[in-house]
Amino acid sequence: MTALSGASRSTTGTVDSPGLSAAMHDRERSEQAVAGALAALGFERVKGIAIDGRQFTAAGEREDVAVRLAGEWLPDGGPPALDQRLRARGYGDLGSVTRAGRTASLPATRGGTPVTLHIDERRGILVEALPDI
Repeated sequence: MTALSGASRSTTGTVDSPGLSAAMHDRERSEQAVAGALAALGFERVKGIAIDGRQFTAAGEREDVAVRLAGEWLPDGGPPALDQRLRARGYGDLGSVTRAGRTASLPATRGGTPVTLHIDERRGILVEALPDI
């Protein structure tokens, strides 16, 4: 049979054909979603993506500055407003939002530490960036 018929002998497989398990495919899609969101937010050289439920961590660079990244998939939109959602997640001192297309960035603090928040509104992902000192 051919790959087009769904019976390929691929080592990666698909959910419908031999190869990796469905759980592995879910993880690959999640890592791809994180990598795509981080690229859309301007992060480069992203590595070490680790996913735990709705949260993830990674390392990368933005504007030639090494950063540690922590993020999460946001629940579906709607009330409450973004600032209320961020405050509920422990962020304070929320600065002015800068928008570029469907992404937003703003300065904030968490636990007294200054952070920059980036939100990929299309994918519903919130990313916190800390300089990697």
